[in-house]
Amino acid sequence: FDCYSFDHATRVEDEDGLHRSVKWINEIISKEETDYGIPSERIVVGGLSQGSATSVLTTITSERPIGGLFILSGYIPFRKKLSQIATSFSKNTPIYWGHGIEDTQVDYKTWKGLAEVFAGQLGLPFRAASSSMRVSGEEIQKNGPLALHFHSYEGLEHWMNKQEIQDLAVWLYVLLPEVSRVFTPASFGAYGVVSKIGTSEQ
Repeated sequence: FDCYSFDHATRVEDEDGLHRSVKWINEIISKEETDYGIPSERIVVGGLSQGSATSVLTTITSERPIGGLFILSGYIPFRKKLSQIATSFSKNTPIYWGHGIEDTQVDYKTWKGLAEVFAGQLGLPFRAASSSMRVSGEEIQKNGPLALHFHSYEGLEHWMNKQEIQDLAVWLYVLLPEVSRVFTPASFGAYGVVSKIGTSEQ
């Protein structure tokens, strides 16, 4: 989809382009269900920047349960219409949000605040960790994964790094326990486990 400006919080959105992207992702989810027998509640969607925005819209408008949503240096499209478009399924989806503190393209301070608003709109707890804290699988299990987990990364601009990907792997490890029998967070490596939907805005 097109980006009409980099003022993500107030800009006019390319509605047709975003909805085309969401349709494409939903087709992939349907194919996983029908061709491989993977239920939608075992499918996690997510991405970086524009990819995360598309994944957010896919999740909040979903007419079926989604296993989880991850957002890396992302933002929320149509956030002012959220009450009109959010389905009941979206309010039962665990969310991981990682964001670089030095991100000026999708401004860190702005979107940390709006992420907390987003969690409230969905009725989810907002759990923000300090930049020095790593994701703890035990803590997620203790408090339950159904929350918006927001993690900040020192020195990171509009991209991702090894620590963020490893933290994401821990979250996935807890979210999809059957996968844990085959993989461990350490075995995921720095970048290999995450498939980004979409690309970073350039």
